[in-house]
Amino acid sequence: MGNIHKEKGEEELKAELSSLFPGVDKVTIQPDTVKNARNRGYMFVEFVDHKMAVDAKKACTSNKKILFGRWLRNVDWAESQHTPTESELTTIKTLHLAQLPEGAGEGALCRLRLRNRRGPGRAGVLLRPLQDQGGRGEGTR
Repeated sequence: MGNIHKEKGEEELKAELSSLFPGVDKVTIQPDTVKNARNRGYMFVEFVDHKMAVDAKKACTSNKKILFGRWLRNVDWAESQHTPTESELTTIKTLHLAQLPEGAGEGALCRLRLRNRRGPGRAGVLLRPLQDQGGRGEGTR
């Protein structure tokens, strides 16, 4: 959830959010050390079950919700990110790139200098059309 008040902490946000939506279990913010704010203007919210999360998301998209005088914006599902271990890094052979600019082809991608934890290197690039991944793929890139 975005556009939250930058001077509010996790406990304050959780308490206020709980008054809008049932089942709020945890609120996580990222501190903004550059601008000396308590958070970066967005938060991750965990609910006690999936249905309550779905209901909260629907409520935010169908009705404007206000939290500490600010409209909640950019309410969407967060994608979990897995950080590979050192041993997993040695076995990775495929890199999936998303949201490439129009016209980004094999030549442009080959000119990128890719780096890994063992130092600089170059990668060979083979472009293949994406298959539809349950609504996430968008065809050939």
